[in-house]
Amino acid sequence: MKCKKIMSIIVILLAVVLIAGCSGPEQKKMKFMKKGNALYEKGEYVKAGLEFKNAIQIDPKFADAYYMLGMVLLKQGNLQSAFGGFIKAVNLDPDHLKAHTEMGKLFLMGQAPDKAMEKVELVLKADPKNEDALLLKGAVFLKKKENEKAKTYLEGLIRDGLKRPDVYLLLSAGYTQKGDPKGAEAALKSGIEVNPKSVSLYMALGDIYLRERKIDDTVAVVRKVIELEPDNVRHKMTLASLYWDTGKGDKANEIIKNILSADVENEDRWEQAAALYLRKGKVQEAEQTLKDGIKNNAESFKLRFALSDIYANTNRIDPAMNLLKECLGLEKDSKDPNIILTKNSLARIHLMRQELDEAKRYVDEVIKDSPKNIDAHLIKGNILLAKGDGVNAIPEFRMVVNERQQYIPAYIRLAEAHLMNKEPNIALDTLQNAQKVDPRSREAARAIARYYVAQNDFRLAEAQMRKIVEANPNDLEALADIGDLFIIMKNYGKAEAEYNEIRKRAPGNPFGYAKLGEFYASRGQWDRATRELEQAVKLGPQSAQLITGLVQAYMQQKKHGQAIAFCEARIRQNPKDPFFFNMLGQIYASQKDYKKAEEYFAKAIEIQPTWMVPHNNLARLYLVQGQTAQAIRRFEESIKTNPENVAAYMSLGQIYEQTKEYQKAIGVFEKVLERQPNLWVAANDLAFLLSEHGKSGKDLDKALTLAGKAIKSRPEDPAILDTMGWIHYKKGEANKALDLIGKAYEKNDKNPVISYHLGMIYYKLGRLGEAKEKLKNAVEAKEDFYGKDGARATLGKM
Repeated sequence: MKCKKIMSIIVILLAVVLIAGCSGPEQKKMKFMKKGNALYEKGEYVKAGLEFKNAIQIDPKFADAYYMLGMVLLKQGNLQSAFGGFIKAVNLDPDHLKAHTEMGKLFLMGQAPDKAMEKVELVLKADPKNEDALLLKGAVFLKKKENEKAKTYLEGLIRDGLKRPDVYLLLSAGYTQKGDPKGAEAALKSGIEVNPKSVSLYMALGDIYLRERKIDDTVAVVRKVIELEPDNVRHKMTLASLYWDTGKGDKANEIIKNILSADVENEDRWEQAAALYLRKGKVQEAEQTLKDGIKNNAESFKLRFALSDIYANTNRIDPAMNLLKECLGLEKDSKDPNIILTKNSLARIHLMRQELDEAKRYVDEVIKDSPKNIDAHLIKGNILLAKGDGVNAIPEFRMVVNERQQYIPAYIRLAEAHLMNKEPNIALDTLQNAQKVDPRSREAARAIARYYVAQNDFRLAEAQMRKIVEANPNDLEALADIGDLFIIMKNYGKAEAEYNEIRKRAPGNPFGYAKLGEFYASRGQWDRATRELEQAVKLGPQSAQLITGLVQAYMQQKKHGQAIAFCEARIRQNPKDPFFFNMLGQIYASQKDYKKAEEYFAKAIEIQPTWMVPHNNLARLYLVQGQTAQAIRRFEESIKTNPENVAAYMSLGQIYEQTKEYQKAIGVFEKVLERQPNLWVAANDLAFLLSEHGKSGKDLDKALTLAGKAIKSRPEDPAILDTMGWIHYKKGEANKALDLIGKAYEKNDKNPVISYHLGMIYYKLGRLGEAKEKLKNAVEAKEDFYGKDGARATLGKM
């Protein structure tokens, strides 16, 4: 009995050992692989990627796992890393045809059709009937614009029995490329006959109808798609969008209402509906939709993020921040992805408002809980740049570049950090590396061009700009950059030719006419400038910059009647627009009709009391007439009568500023802020006055606080960015100043004060080529401004 019992135990132990053997490394890796494939099919790519990585950890030579990891990365948009996964797969298994095919597709996307064809031939040699490779071959022909060859080849595939929707989509694309919409339509209809349930074919057909403005046919196609996939909400949203575009807003709203009411707890539906409203310019409807969605989904991060974006994009920064702070209370786990996302968003807003310590606090919390969070490192790098700390910004951007190799803006910021650290050669190497990663990158080419302009190497700068135009012949801004480069080189004939080319390529766009108008005006050819600007305004009737240019052109030619008639016509269209009242004031002032000028400036101020331009103009008007004392008395009496009259304070402050009674101006703006502490325009003016005419270092600190208050209200306003940057310059923080005033210049490169400030910063940093260019622009401007003599003096030293 005892022996039998021992034998039984031995049998059980052997069974356990055998079972354990059956769940060894091979089965473990296949278990991870199977789970990863299931997650991939569900679209849960992050989780799927983790399973494939687990499989690779068990078997580092598992080619299929590398291939699937590549597919995950492809779905996530990380093309370079995906390519790396496919390379690893084919290195481990040279016969892995799927990996070779995916590499071919990526070569095609990367504008390397010949390399793509090499992969096609390799796969077809091993498997002549491989459908993916056969289709890729057709796509290569199309990429090389060999349309007839592609057509013959694809029709041959169809005759040989290949009936997949993709072959008809490619054939249709070939006809479209040839400019044959009827052929494209026929190809898709043939595909639908053999693939009657193919949504992709119907959607492509709908696109053709939409391009040809066959709205009823487009609607019919979308309805058919909805019939095929009734649970896909996006198709119904597409139908609603079509109704919006055809003036049937009621039908669109009805569809959206039905979508939302069918599943009120589905946050994705609320988000998609809001996104549709935003695309149609219906901001209030989008906002209300998200608010209703939050009521029905009280714990939703996604809807709060979307609503916060609307607030931020409509300059309602405080409500945006409050909503994000509300998100922090939805989840206690600080490592939760939504909490990480929230903190990064808060950090971005604080950075935008120049609240750098608060921004850093949030990103440091993120990095503590998620050390490899790329967004946090990117934000931290930007914070350090804003602080003028290029040395510590470099490793932050370097990490982003290493982990997200396709993200070109990170290379550009890394180059800026090296420039800040006085390492121009490394900066150039960094930008050239960006171009190697993406040879067609517009951002990289423009950054390299800017670098060469700063080094006065105009030939290489032009070569970079030409690359952009070669990649996209309709890039009007790039063409304008080339024209502007020729202006710097004083080659005016070539500059004019480039601006003419813009007009030729885009005759319905005001941009080319505006550039030519600006060019002729700078050459004193006012009749030609007027013709171009009239056409520009006709095509862009709401542009304040174009209108100002046109009115100035009329005035230069003494065509005051035309200028007045133009402004009066606009006032009849919109009697509440202060812009044209101010413009009329300027016209009458130039004719010395001071009474009418005063009347129109006063009207502009009445409509918009916080707009500083008419206040400045009114102050100048009194100075020109020698009525400074009377004007001061008048505004002081207005203030006595109504101590809350902000407009009177603002005008009085401007008069004191114009007469160089800076301490009195400072006192006036301080009184304004006592009454209206959040009036950003007064805070900005006072900050600037204190930076220029303060009596001590404490005044500079006070100026910085005031500018910070202004920037909270208007974080993207170039005037405030300039003020804040100039204060940092005065405090000896040139790198901080460069970051801020550089942004101001990007937003308003025609402002001579900003050009002057930027030139002085470059001069202090030893970037003399850039300093000379900006100071020259400032000095040559017709407008007089405080500091112009300083700009001349610095330019003289150079």
